[in-house]
Amino acid sequence: MNQPKRSTRAAMAFFIICGGLGFSIPQAARFSGPVVRPAVPSLSINNVTVAEGGIANFTLSLSAPSRQVVTVLAFTANRSAVAPDDYTARSVVTLTIPAGSKTQTFAVATVDDSEVESTETFNVILSGASNAILANTRGVGSITDNDTAPPLPTLSINDVSVTEGGVANFTVSLSAASSQAVTVLASTANGSAVAPGDFTARSGITLTIPAGSMSQTFAVTTINDSTVESTETFSVGLSSATHATIADAMGVGTINDNDQVGTRPNLSINSTSQNRSSIPATAVPQLTPSNNAAFKVLAVNDLGMHCGDLDSRVMSILPPFNVMHAQVVRRGSTGAGKPAKLGTDQVTVRYSAAANPNDPILIKASSILDPSFSGVYKSNFWDVARESFDPFYPAGVLPLFYPSAANILDLGLPVPDLERLYLGDGILSADQQSMPGQLFPYSVTSGNAPQSFTQFVGTQPFFMSFPFGYTAPVNWFEAAGVPITTFDDFGRENAYPLMRVQAMASEGNTLGVAAGTVLASLDTVVPVSGEADCKACHAAPADGGNGAAVAGLVGQVAVSIDDPKFGSVPLPVSVEWATDKNILKLHDAKYATQLIAGTTADFPVAGVTPFKPVVCQTCHYTPALDLAHVGPNDVNGRQQSNLKSMSAVMHASHANVVGTDNQRLFPDMPGPVNRDPVLARQVLENTCYQCHPGKRTQCLRGAMGQAGSVCQDCHGNMAQVGDDFSRNQPNGGFQVSADFYTNASTPRVPWANQPGCGSCHTGDAYSNLPATGVIKAPDNIRLLQAWRIGDTRAAPIVPTNKRFAENVVTAAENPAAAGNPKLYRVSTGHGGLTCQVCHGSTHAEWSSNPASPNANDNLAATQLQGHPGTVIECGTCHTAYTGTNLNGPHGMHPVASSTWIEHHHEVAETTAQKNACRACHGMTGQGTPLSRTPIARTMDGRNFAKGEAVNCTKCHGNKL
Repeated sequence: MNQPKRSTRAAMAFFIICGGLGFSIPQAARFSGPVVRPAVPSLSINNVTVAEGGIANFTLSLSAPSRQVVTVLAFTANRSAVAPDDYTARSVVTLTIPAGSKTQTFAVATVDDSEVESTETFNVILSGASNAILANTRGVGSITDNDTAPPLPTLSINDVSVTEGGVANFTVSLSAASSQAVTVLASTANGSAVAPGDFTARSGITLTIPAGSMSQTFAVTTINDSTVESTETFSVGLSSATHATIADAMGVGTINDNDQVGTRPNLSINSTSQNRSSIPATAVPQLTPSNNAAFKVLAVNDLGMHCGDLDSRVMSILPPFNVMHAQVVRRGSTGAGKPAKLGTDQVTVRYSAAANPNDPILIKASSILDPSFSGVYKSNFWDVARESFDPFYPAGVLPLFYPSAANILDLGLPVPDLERLYLGDGILSADQQSMPGQLFPYSVTSGNAPQSFTQFVGTQPFFMSFPFGYTAPVNWFEAAGVPITTFDDFGRENAYPLMRVQAMASEGNTLGVAAGTVLASLDTVVPVSGEADCKACHAAPADGGNGAAVAGLVGQVAVSIDDPKFGSVPLPVSVEWATDKNILKLHDAKYATQLIAGTTADFPVAGVTPFKPVVCQTCHYTPALDLAHVGPNDVNGRQQSNLKSMSAVMHASHANVVGTDNQRLFPDMPGPVNRDPVLARQVLENTCYQCHPGKRTQCLRGAMGQAGSVCQDCHGNMAQVGDDFSRNQPNGGFQVSADFYTNASTPRVPWANQPGCGSCHTGDAYSNLPATGVIKAPDNIRLLQAWRIGDTRAAPIVPTNKRFAENVVTAAENPAAAGNPKLYRVSTGHGGLTCQVCHGSTHAEWSSNPASPNANDNLAATQLQGHPGTVIECGTCHTAYTGTNLNGPHGMHPVASSTWIEHHHEVAETTAQKNACRACHGMTGQGTPLSRTPIARTMDGRNFAKGEAVNCTKCHGNKL
């Protein structure tokens, strides 16, 4: 009989409860034990996976055999698998598990088709069980596909070139026809071509390639205008493809201009830094070179490359500023009649613009940065100069040189007379240089008026207010602060403009010539670049930026077309304007400053606070703009005393930044040993040349650069350069000491602690720095790296053999800094000549462009001695043979002299004398790089090729 279910546990609980309350149960009514009834088993169904075409055999299982027959109803139900295409449906089926058994099966046949599918599922549902409890009511059948999908075809789009006004028909192609219709979205994007001015934009257009077809076209209409432009590009991007994958997602459309370019005279001259609305037809006049054989003027730029901003309206880093040094020599023979340097009692020196008829820039189409700009753009520095650069002078000083409402165009920033300030009467006075065309810019009669070198410096003080300060006896004429810019008078970008430096007899001279007579002239390069900018990271992607530094400026990224002067200035100027805005916006966001935030120049919504153009060094100290050498301070608006230096915030702060791909933007440079030159160039362009002028200008172009040296070989990496004397700022003060070269804990001071020639040229073939801790060149004489292996500071090596090293600080000049090297640009050598007038400028040492001997860089050396390269010919300054001795520069003998060749054995008799020969010609007289000939020569009837290492056996038996 079926009785109502009552659990034994419940009955016992009732008994316990009742008993607990004190009730008594009659003996006859008491249980003798629990009533045991058979347990009802549970019933479950499993899940089954089967390849299509197979039988899915589901198993129904009891938890325990039953004494009774168990029945249950089963039927199939669709999920992603659908009957009858994927399996054979089964309606309600009664399944029976006999008494004493535990399982039963339920079979479902699946369908084998040829369609490529993902795994599909169906259900088997259980219900209506008798003599069992359903533990689960659903089993899942998974049907795996047994068909192989053919690969999806790939989509690609071609590049198209079209003349402006034409239709650019792009072709979107499949790698193979598809059995299904393929769709893809196509959209245009701006490049240097910008819609709607250059082409008609199209966005989100669905292209359909019908089944069985291979291609579809996408047409973009270009605009025919009358503006002279360079070739411009836009792109078409593909996205969201169906039934195909995208192999090439971008097609480039090139629009070729059909307008005539304005005529530019085939001459590059830079006489003024003033803008002009149209390209002049005629160049300004040039002064006649001097051919007076009795005198030489040796003139050189101080740094090898100066930089200026293309746009100064928002932010500036460097103003138009260049420095020329000149020394004037009266040629002579030897003894009492030897060559003599002349000072202000004998000569004056002046400069005017010059041109090189063989200037390589004349054949470079890329020298026109924006052919659509019909005028001549030079600079907008003077629009903001009074306000922006006033903080770098004591209050009230700059207005004396830039009077309010006066025409200040072409007038350079004033430069203090440091010799008078530190070594004279202590008065702060300053001189100001100007461009030759300042009064009559572009005038064909008066537009190149010569300008005087305003200072003569006998002894140059160098940061005397710092513990490491020193003086340098230079005895040069100086034109400091010449405001030259990077474009010539016809709008070409020419980083190597020329000035013709002339020495003239002064009043009261004892040279035997009339006052005002031109004694000598020299065409020297005055390099300047507008390439030093931050657009690689801080420009918007539409302006060519990589997006790394603007990713966080959502909705606030300025682009060139936002510039109010867009179209009325060259495009690169507008790009820099937008880049500068993005930099200030990012600075405000990161450091809670208000450089642009909330000002009338804020973007995209202007604030109410008047905007003041920013010069970064107002807060971040740099010796480059510390013209009075006073150090970091907070005078007249500067706020430098509690912030890191400009070098630190630029180098150290950027050293490990990453781009949008989370990869470092500034990679490590491989070491100099067996370095791949192609890789080195790539790394250089992704590190130093991201900010310093290099990709177009190539500021590192001197003899060392030509030999494969890179910036990191001399200066270290960005982190090492940036770890300077402001490392503890803010709130930690500046760490300045005289012992940088000897104390590993003393950090460098930018511009002051720099590698020099002696850091790699540590001696000669006879005596040089041991190999321990250094990277030697294959010649085993020179070093390939100016700092010791593993030195985290990259401190420049100070050699013990100073044959090719710079001057050192003497104990009389500064006891605390005695022995420290002086800078190359203030060092002197043979007869008191500055190193640079014979070797060329820093980073541009002669020969700086051997592949182009007529390049502007090489003109000065060629005019002085007849060929490019270091001024090595004695006849440059000497009029007669100088004797059989080793009294030349660096202990050299007379060069290319038949008398020396005839008598040189007379100075190689003793061991000491032979060692002097070995110093350059090698320990066994085999020849070394120090004995190479600068040009092809014929000596003593023997021919020597250019660059040949002169050895003993070329002429006779080996005496060494």
